[in-house]
Amino acid sequence: MKVRALCSLFLFAASFNAAAITQFKPAVLNAALLFEHDPTIGNVKHSVQWIRDVNGKLRVMTEVRYDRNGCFTHINMVDKENTRIFHLVNKEGALTSFNGQHITGKINGRCEITELENETGQYTLNYNIRGLLETIVDKSTGEVVERYEYGNSQLPVRIRNYQDNTDQRIFYPSGSAQFVDSEIVSKRGESTVRVKQSCSYTVDGNADKCSLISSANEEYRGSILFWVSNHETEYF
Repeated sequence: MKVRALCSLFLFAASFNAAAITQFKPAVLNAALLFEHDPTIGNVKHSVQWIRDVNGKLRVMTEVRYDRNGCFTHINMVDKENTRIFHLVNKEGALTSFNGQHITGKINGRCEITELENETGQYTLNYNIRGLLETIVDKSTGEVVERYEYGNSQLPVRIRNYQDNTDQRIFYPSGSAQFVDSEIVSKRGESTVRVKQSCSYTVDGNADKCSLISSANEEYRGSILFWVSNHETEYF
């Protein structure tokens, strides 16, 4: 399984426990959903996240810088496994990139990305009444490409991508707010991928270290183990 898919799955696995007792700033969570990194709780200034395999080899590194309103100013991602690199800059509502994937866009006063262009096309983005990302629409056809569905929490319970024909259903456990195991199930066509994880947390409520096991087998035979260390965080 590609590390990129694991990275996006880990976003939810690493965050749901803390979400039971704290709230993310919508701008922080939306950026995490769009650019596949983990949201951070509190008045964060600078965050560095990484994924290493069981042998300690670095697979993915993401660095994010924020302003005092929780709006990102820079996002740098290096995904060695999938040769995927982008360096984003948000300056006065204009989103640009350099040295890697081509990404541009527009950001409104609520730090919501309203327009996005990348190597796959041009899109408009819509948000629900809580300020959370709801749909990504193809600008040329007007068709919904991706839809995010939410329950009572800020984290999505289902992500449907009509372009890639994928349907992710995300299940969050009840009970203790921290130090519990979780399982995420993602379906792509006839195949189902399962991810089990457990995390430890900092006093701020951010995931510190997590172990993940990913497998297409319901009994997790033939699985791959990833150790994820998350975060180094600087606050205002």
